[in-house]
Amino acid sequence: MASEHVLTFTQRGECYTLRDFFEDHQRNLPKLIMVTQGYYGGVDIETFCAGQIIRVHTYTKQKRIIAKDANNRDISIPIDYPLKFKLIETSQKATFHGLKLKSGKGSKELALKEIMSEAQLPLQVELALPPGYTFDVGSRQERSSSFGVITLTGEYDETYLLANSIHSGYLDPNIALIPLYLKDVLVSTVDGIEKKTPDQFSRFVEGLDFAAKNFTYDLNVGNQDIAIYSPLSVKSNNEYDYIAPVELFKVSKKHKPREDHVYHDLGDSSTGLVSDVKGVISELKTTLSRPKRPAPVPAPKPTVPKRDPVLRRNSETSATIDENHKYVNDIGRAVVQPFEVHKKTEEVSVEEKPIEKLTIQELGQKLKALKLDKYVKAFSNEGIDGSLLVEFNEDILKDNFKLSAIESIKLMKFARTGHIPH
Repeated sequence: MASEHVLTFTQRGECYTLRDFFEDHQRNLPKLIMVTQGYYGGVDIETFCAGQIIRVHTYTKQKRIIAKDANNRDISIPIDYPLKFKLIETSQKATFHGLKLKSGKGSKELALKEIMSEAQLPLQVELALPPGYTFDVGSRQERSSSFGVITLTGEYDETYLLANSIHSGYLDPNIALIPLYLKDVLVSTVDGIEKKTPDQFSRFVEGLDFAAKNFTYDLNVGNQDIAIYSPLSVKSNNEYDYIAPVELFKVSKKHKPREDHVYHDLGDSSTGLVSDVKGVISELKTTLSRPKRPAPVPAPKPTVPKRDPVLRRNSETSATIDENHKYVNDIGRAVVQPFEVHKKTEEVSVEEKPIEKLTIQELGQKLKALKLDKYVKAFSNEGIDGSLLVEFNEDILKDNFKLSAIESIKLMKFARTGHIPH
């Protein structure tokens, strides 16, 4: 639950798109902004909520290669893509490091950056996906063969804001990568804090600037996934920077199936047997008793730039207006609200009850309180309530719901103890 002392920011009311904000303020960053219209994009990089306060530190540009695959889909690939490619066809006499470039069967596997440094477009390549790897596309998986022969046709620079959210008067140490192509997200610049003087607000901003010196903002980062675009949105190569992809292909290593799907008792011998994760979700046929839980595992410090909604507070990364006043801006990230800046929403309270008694809807509210909003839909679709949650472990959460290690620890600690960080 939020603290009774709420830090309420005021804003100028410009109603910028991210692109408009960048064009107006790229030369005078850092800036504090408020999200006035949120957006849920299904992936973390595209999800923001109304009321969220963000400190935009700087921006970066990522070079991406424009292409069409064998299915005539418009795609883009980061030039520093980690996987290599094989050249399929070229009429050019290109060389790499003094060696003649060979195309077709038996051609050398090369990084995309190497190919682009020597060969001229257009040219055809094929992904050289290592054995045991596949692509995660939303909730499904795809093989590299789904792309077939890829025709490289051009290049462009995609722009991202590098920023940190502000929670409870502290600068979140996780650096956010915000793409400018999110047209539905609206923002306004922050110009003060309610019931605080301009001088107090200035000192608060100075504290954030000082805290930011503890972070490293990598100017060579960007979206590392292959992006797929709607054919209706693509009109010319110079527009790609402002076109939102309809899907992202994230490379992933296949998990070998477990030989033994029995979950062993952690404290006594009364735990039932579960055939696999789907059995946990939809085919529980025996009454499972709640096993004894191990001692809580302390959460490791989050790494940068990986973006996990976990807050670390210390004297080096904090910025407050006075020492004895605690500020809270406790807003869930994946909540979409219309453009109503001054509308106050009431929190829906859930009667405290044992975790295993929570309904699907009540568990969804708890996920929001844990800042795990983006998983509410997946849990609801699978019919997960409190009784099933207490039978999960961290591996199930990471492998089947794609929670990060820290998010898994946070949710399992809640399942064991009911703990929600404040």
